[in-house]
Amino acid sequence: MMRLTIEDTCIDCGLCAELAPQNIRMAPQRESAHVYRQPRTPDEERQCLAARADCPVDAIRVT
Repeated sequence: MMRLTIEDTCIDCGLCAELAPQNIRMAPQRESAHVYRQPRTPDEERQCLAARADCPVDAIRVT
Protein backbone atom coordinates (compact mmCIF):
# COMPACT_ATOMS: atom_id res chain seq x y z
CA MET A 1 0.00 0.00 0.00
CA MET A 2 1.08 3.56 -0.68
CA ARG A 3 1.91 6.09 2.00
CA LEU A 4 0.96 9.78 1.87
CA THR A 5 2.55 12.85 3.36
CA ILE A 6 1.66 16.50 2.92
CA GLU A 7 4.45 19.05 2.88
CA ASP A 8 4.53 22.49 4.47
CA THR A 9 4.01 24.07 1.05
CA CYS A 10 0.27 23.29 1.36
CA ILE A 11 -1.79 26.45 0.79
CA ASP A 12 -4.98 25.23 2.48
CA CYS A 13 -7.06 25.21 -0.72
CA GLY A 14 -9.09 22.18 0.38
CA LEU A 15 -9.07 20.42 -2.98
CA CYS A 16 -7.31 17.31 -1.69
CA ALA A 17 -9.82 16.91 1.14
CA GLU A 18 -12.64 17.08 -1.40
CA LEU A 19 -11.02 14.49 -3.67
CA ALA A 20 -9.89 12.07 -0.95
CA PRO A 21 -12.17 12.70 2.05
CA GLN A 22 -11.50 9.31 3.65
CA ASN A 23 -7.80 10.08 3.92
CA ILE A 24 -7.12 13.81 3.87
CA ARG A 25 -8.69 16.45 6.09
CA MET A 26 -8.20 20.14 6.64
CA ALA A 27 -6.52 21.24 9.86
CA PRO A 28 -7.74 24.80 10.57
CA GLN A 29 -5.37 25.26 13.50
CA ARG A 30 -2.44 24.60 11.16
CA GLU A 31 -4.01 26.19 8.06
CA SER A 32 -3.12 23.18 5.97
CA ALA A 33 -4.26 19.72 5.02
CA HIS A 34 -3.10 16.64 6.87
CA VAL A 35 -3.26 12.90 6.30
CA TYR A 36 -6.09 11.67 8.51
CA ARG A 37 -5.68 8.03 7.54
CA GLN A 38 -3.40 6.24 5.10
CA PRO A 39 -5.22 4.69 2.13
CA ARG A 40 -6.42 1.14 2.75
CA THR A 41 -8.21 0.19 -0.46
CA PRO A 42 -7.52 0.53 -4.18
CA ASP A 43 -10.36 3.07 -4.40
CA GLU A 44 -8.81 5.21 -1.67
CA GLU A 45 -5.44 4.97 -3.42
CA ARG A 46 -7.04 6.22 -6.67
CA GLN A 47 -8.62 9.14 -4.83
CA CYS A 48 -5.31 10.05 -3.18
CA LEU A 49 -3.49 9.89 -6.51
CA ALA A 50 -6.13 12.19 -8.01
CA ALA A 51 -5.63 14.62 -5.12
CA ARG A 52 -1.88 14.52 -5.69
CA ALA A 53 -2.26 15.14 -9.41
CA ASP A 54 -4.58 18.11 -8.88
CA CYS A 55 -2.69 19.76 -5.99
CA PRO A 56 -1.88 23.29 -7.22
CA VAL A 57 1.41 23.46 -5.26
CA ASP A 58 2.52 19.82 -5.50
CA ALA A 59 2.42 19.41 -1.71
CA ILE A 60 1.28 15.77 -1.61
CA ARG A 61 3.96 13.09 -1.60
CA VAL A 62 3.35 9.41 -2.22
CA THR A 63 5.81 6.68 -1.30
